[in-house]
Amino acid sequence: MIKLEQLINKSVSQALITERAVLRYAKELEKVYSKCVDAMNTSILAFFGKYADSEGKINLSTAKRKLNDKELKEFKKKLDIWIYADISEAFRTKLNRYDDRLSVSRLEALQLELEYDMEEYHLYQAEYLPVALEGAVLYSYYNTYYMLCRGVKGGVVFVPLDDETLGKILKTKRFDVGLWERLHSNKANFAYNLGIKLPSALSRGFSGEKSSEEVKKTAKTYNFKSISLARTYVNSAMNDANIEAYRNSLITHYRYVAILDNRTSEICRELDGNIFKISEAEQGVNLPPMHNNCRSSVCPIIKDEDSFRRKTEKATTDALAISYI
Repeated sequence: MIKLEQLINKSVSQALITERAVLRYAKELEKVYSKCVDAMNTSILAFFGKYADSEGKINLSTAKRKLNDKELKEFKKKLDIWIYADISEAFRTKLNRYDDRLSVSRLEALQLELEYDMEEYHLYQAEYLPVALEGAVLYSYYNTYYMLCRGVKGGVVFVPLDDETLGKILKTKRFDVGLWERLHSNKANFAYNLGIKLPSALSRGFSGEKSSEEVKKTAKTYNFKSISLARTYVNSAMNDANIEAYRNSLITHYRYVAILDNRTSEICRELDGNIFKISEAEQGVNLPPMHNNCRSSVCPIIKDEDSFRRKTEKATTDALAISYI
């Protein structure tokens, strides 16, 4: 029988492996982020190059002036290019609304361009974060089964993870919010904050370089939230997969396992070592993640090996009997 200490160590090891997967994702996301921030900086400096006064500043009233006929025509040409580019449907709808307008301010045109500059960043998350989640689910589920098969005398009942269950885990809401809702919410918050930071920088008489730095702060917050989102949802997927593997293995209890260091939250430190019923597992209550950036995991608890083995052998016999009917 595999010892509890070994189960805990394997649980921590699994959590660290999924954390490394998040770090790889974050590293690639950072590359896209840097590219998008550079594009925004170029757009802002071009705006100042076009409208700044002799002191290199643009007051807010100047920025809010309507584009003249020539500028509006150039803006509409940009819109035509952006609308047919690789962008999200939500942003495409927004661009189409601007395409129908007869007047647009300079500031509106700049903000829309900055949102377009960050569109690649949003698309990268939409494409690759679901891949990272699926990888976490499959790795955790089958790694847990492998550990149980090797550690429990007589093995365990093996139930492959079917597509329906995989889809259910991937669509599970974390803290009552689905992945797509959170992705779009983060993007919307970026656009909202951009609409505050940019006019604020202009009204305070900032130069193009300093205005760009203010906008970068908004993008930096967006980036931080995006990485936090990935870490939280991957942790959630990992623990959901583990619970599913325990349930299918006829295990009835699990132990909360926190990674104990100077970054451990108070709630995870308090829950560490507590044992809960599989039937009562609930994320945010007794199952990680308990909060954003949670790193905690779970491990299976088998209180009576002989009883568990008899239950497993019966389930296996019943499954084989059904397969021959």
